[in-house]
Amino acid sequence: MEGGHHILIGPPWTKTSSASSVREGTPVNQKIAKWRRWLDDIEKQICWDLLFKRKIFWQVQEIIRRNPKINKPNEFYEFLGRVYVDSAVMSVRRQVKIKIQKDSISLARLLKEIHDEPKLLSKAYFFEIYDLEPEVIEKVFAEYAGPGEYIDPNLVQSDLDQLRAKSRNLERYADWYIAHSDRRRRKMQQIPTFKELDDCIDFLFELLNKYSVLLTGVNRPEPSIPHKWTVIFEIPWIPSDSSQTNHPIGPHRSWCPIKETAQILGMFVSTVKRCIKQGFLKLRRNAWKHF
Repeated sequence: MEGGHHILIGPPWTKTSSASSVREGTPVNQKIAKWRRWLDDIEKQICWDLLFKRKIFWQVQEIIRRNPKINKPNEFYEFLGRVYVDSAVMSVRRQVKIKIQKDSISLARLLKEIHDEPKLLSKAYFFEIYDLEPEVIEKVFAEYAGPGEYIDPNLVQSDLDQLRAKSRNLERYADWYIAHSDRRRRKMQQIPTFKELDDCIDFLFELLNKYSVLLTGVNRPEPSIPHKWTVIFEIPWIPSDSSQTNHPIGPHRSWCPIKETAQILGMFVSTVKRCIKQGFLKLRRNAWKHF
């Protein structure tokens, strides 16, 4: 790894499924094929951005709780909490938006499209994707989609309504406090709680699994951490003989004296001026290259 930094760039688990009960290579409608692609993207966002990071966050809280030497107020804990909450709430917001850009994907938008075209998700399609006894397929379809020949749009609408109800306060917090500094924040009667966030995350995962079964025949697994990641807490982060203990510490830069800082700022300003002449896109690409 460049610079010695080990950067996790994707979900550290492999997807499992009930593939033995699903027919491979079943031809599907183009709209359903799109919904299935969306579902794969939504799974990564819900499992990686929400469930996996939640596991990490609460395991750290448990480590702190069990150790009286570190179980005391500290600015780092506030930072950790804010980073997790902002990230998780924005991830929830991403899944509950419907009126978004035409190329954007969200679970709420997927449900809205299924609600508008329920006949595509039919019992006949369900029989095509499953390789099980007919009575088993009938029972599963009725449980998830209703007693008719295709999914009951009222059930889909009910799922959407519940999702909106569970996420409404979180979405407002994301819009008014995180994404923007909005004057409407004064009208917010209650700041969301961790329980509210957890309940919404759990419901998102429940809906992910329900529509995954209906569209693909696959039950999506909850992510697990496949290795002992807490080993990083078993060694001191700052060695007792470190010469850096009295200086700011960062992963990408060392402490800079005033003269070096001024030189860097000078390079930055000259780079910005040059890039402004070249156009905004080049400014974005080049302005930070000296850091």
